[in-house]
Amino acid sequence: MSKKSRKETAQVTGPSRKQEHLTRRERERQRTLWIIFGSILGVVGAVILIGVIQQYWLKPRAPIAVVNGAPVTTSAYRDRVLFEKFRLEQRFGALAASGALADQLQQYLSNQLPNTVFETMITDEMLRQEAARLGIIIGDDEITRGVQADYGYFPNGTPTPTAGPPTSTPAPTATVGAGTAVPTVGPTGTPVVLTEAQYKSQYDGFVTALKAATGLGDSFVRDNKRDQLLYERFRALAIANANIPPTSLQVRARQIVVDTEDEAKQIVQRLKAGEDFATLAKDVSKDATTKDQGGDLGWFSQGSHDPILERAAFSLQPNAVSEPLQIGGQWTVVQVVEAAQLRPMTAEERTRHEEDAVDRYLSDLQARATIERDFRTEAIPAELTAQTTTTRRLVTATPQR
Repeated sequence: MSKKSRKETAQVTGPSRKQEHLTRRERERQRTLWIIFGSILGVVGAVILIGVIQQYWLKPRAPIAVVNGAPVTTSAYRDRVLFEKFRLEQRFGALAASGALADQLQQYLSNQLPNTVFETMITDEMLRQEAARLGIIIGDDEITRGVQADYGYFPNGTPTPTAGPPTSTPAPTATVGAGTAVPTVGPTGTPVVLTEAQYKSQYDGFVTALKAATGLGDSFVRDNKRDQLLYERFRALAIANANIPPTSLQVRARQIVVDTEDEAKQIVQRLKAGEDFATLAKDVSKDATTKDQGGDLGWFSQGSHDPILERAAFSLQPNAVSEPLQIGGQWTVVQVVEAAQLRPMTAEERTRHEEDAVDRYLSDLQARATIERDFRTEAIPAELTAQTTTTRRLVTATPQR
């Protein structure tokens, strides 16, 4: 065969072994690169997917507290915060649109409400568990009556009216608070008793506005009312168990308040020289509340005033005058008018004893509970930290406890 024929034959038969080897190596390299690239994409995708699941599924359902094994979830907390925010806006209406009250409301929403709701939800969960243990049940009919009463609708007759519309029950303490204290706006007016049609119109309007603003509806309102009624049931139980007596040891005293110790010493000397206490109080006392009454504090029990003043008043004999007492940034001279004796409790004093009883009950319940707190600031809805609060059309006021 000629040299030309052999060359043509070689060209027809294809690449050489070396070329084939190089081609295979290139294909393997490309396949390896694709595998690596695919693995990286898979890892990145998995990381993104995990982040999405964590952000939009796990975090909203992760507990911010666990009470005796029962979780208080982030999503439930967010719902409650938005609900309380909406109720505040509805309660104050146009008054919260601008001015000092708007600033006060915004400060409350940003600084106090998040922690108040957090502690309230912990207390609510404790009380639900305690109710289950004691067999206490809040039925649907009781919830319905409670919601109706909030609006001044009483199908079975109007109860004894109270002054003003429903208001909040303050938390017993900052750590075991079972209620939501809110800013006050002065006189609350006279309650209005509604007809059934008026009640339904107002309640439906409130629920419609609530759903549009927060996504929450009637079932949430009723669940919240159940918790409120359960708290009121335990509050009554705590007060009954406290056996608060009808009387307390009270003393009647009066005071003169001045700015400096030297002034107070001069007051003592003038009184010892025979000047009239009431006249002197009207002339020189800095206490605007009592000076026009000659410094008279009336009858009071321990726990009503500053401990320093009370110790002096309960230790002095009638007509005796104390040495100058430094109370806060001022100086006070106290005189006992009538000696300590048992007297009927005032309404204010009884209220103070009742709140103390509730506080002790909840504190004891919390001490016996296992509570894990994991509050995270990112759980607070963004709507709460906005610089301005948009006040919606006033639908109706509903109470907070």
